[in-house]
Amino acid sequence: MSTNTITADIAREYLAGRIRLDEYDAIDDDAAEILVGYDGILSLLGLRTISDQAAITLATHAELRLGPIDNLGAEAIAALASQSSSFPFEDVGVLTTTVAEVAAQFNGEIGFRKLTQLREEEAKILARHQGTMTFRSLISLEPAAARALMKHKGMLDIRRIHSVNADSARLLVHTRRGYGSLELINVQELGVEEAAILAQFRGDLSLPYLTSLTEELAEALSRVPGVLYLGDEVEIDVPIARHLSKVGSGLMLGSPNLSDEVIHELSKSVYDLSLFGLTSLSIGAAEALSNHVGELFLDRLTSLSYEAAVLLSKHQGLVFLLNLKDDDSLSDATKDLLRSDPKFELSIEWTRDEDGGEDDDEGEL
Repeated sequence: MSTNTITADIAREYLAGRIRLDEYDAIDDDAAEILVGYDGILSLLGLRTISDQAAITLATHAELRLGPIDNLGAEAIAALASQSSSFPFEDVGVLTTTVAEVAAQFNGEIGFRKLTQLREEEAKILARHQGTMTFRSLISLEPAAARALMKHKGMLDIRRIHSVNADSARLLVHTRRGYGSLELINVQELGVEEAAILAQFRGDLSLPYLTSLTEELAEALSRVPGVLYLGDEVEIDVPIARHLSKVGSGLMLGSPNLSDEVIHELSKSVYDLSLFGLTSLSIGAAEALSNHVGELFLDRLTSLSYEAAVLLSKHQGLVFLLNLKDDDSLSDATKDLLRSDPKFELSIEWTRDEDGGEDDDEGEL
């Protein structure tokens, strides 16, 4: 018996609220019989050794949380998998074959909150699960493990992955089929081959924290059929902008520093264009954007000259300027132009007549 075993006496002490069970890595059968009567979440995350009988007993507790135990028999695994409320191993940091087997048989949604790595052996077992399975802390996925998970029949979510290889990219595209978007919020670096695979996703692709972008990578991403979203970390030059202007149905860029030449290339896009990182707009940039066709989003502009506003009024499509204030930061001429032209979408603080003129204070007689 382990020196850190939960005995019947220790279980009673726990029920009395006198001790915690974090330090214990084993439990005897009598203690399991006592603890199963605990009212509330029964957290035994430190457990590494447990008998089949203790596992079967604990499985009857509705809010059980277990650590990465292993070497259980088929009956114990089936008992733990029969939990109707929640999967008892969602907080494990290491996946054993026993935990994987319980997951494969579990009839419900599984969310691994702390699992960072996944081996091929356990991935093959998890692939038998037929419900929703989410990995919230997965850093990377080995190619063999990714290929194994391709056989999973339910909804598989690995979007929080940090590092993408070719096989995990294929898995991402495969598991998001039927969904309108694929957002990878933790990916900072991306290879050209992986980008080309992700571009096969039939929807919008979001890479908000991508930190670098080469011309070759931009060319691969230009094949995205939906909207491509890039955050404020990437630097965009003219050759890169030339490729990005060809993205399927829209482009959203958070870069705060775009030259007039870059904006000229981006304006060649025939779909919606969002430059939400810009806070100001030069005359040259406004002139380039006046030739853009589609909806134009400049939602973070805090200033706009009259000359630039005149140029934007020639734009073929709505222009969203939702961050501009109806205050002294704009000239009266600029504000009059923005109010009078229905092309400009402004925040609700702006007032307009139905005919686009100033509010009329004169009431009906």
